[in-house]
Amino acid sequence: PPPPPPPPPPPPPLFFHAHDGIRDQPRSRGLGDVYKRQDKHFLDTYAFLVDLPVSYLHVFSYSERPNTPAAEMKNQVSKTIKNKRSKMLRGLSAKKRHAFYESQLQKTKTILFEAENKEGYIQGFTENYVKVRIPWDPTLQNQTRSATLAEIDNKGMVRLAKSVLV
Repeated sequence: PPPPPPPPPPPPPLFFHAHDGIRDQPRSRGLGDVYKRQDKHFLDTYAFLVDLPVSYLHVFSYSERPNTPAAEMKNQVSKTIKNKRSKMLRGLSAKKRHAFYESQLQKTKTILFEAENKEGYIQGFTENYVKVRIPWDPTLQNQTRSATLAEIDNKGMVRLAKSVLV
């Protein structure tokens, strides 16, 4: 029999483009405070992000670098507006992360604990990046354990059920 056909190529990474006619679209990745972006465009972007099924937004303000074309562009977004928009996006990110963490409660996950004692707690991450913390236990440093995620604490991290780590 003939050999099986080769597997299909992997899907391209998920990127979305800002189609605002300002940047070189083939190289445009992500969103943000693009030059000349009007409030309506930002609010459209915000609405898009509200509906996007993501659990975290990496938000940072773009800063112009000397001797680059970006530093010379006119009609740049003011620092005040950048700060306001960044605050809005960070708030949205916190809501999305909280909703994702809530969707993971009562599930058993594998946790990789870190090595640092942070204010009497050891922190770790599940395989799908839920941030967990429990009272400091040096025997858990750089170890993996399975446990059931129980609740979200006042620091926005997940606490474990009162069961033994496996």
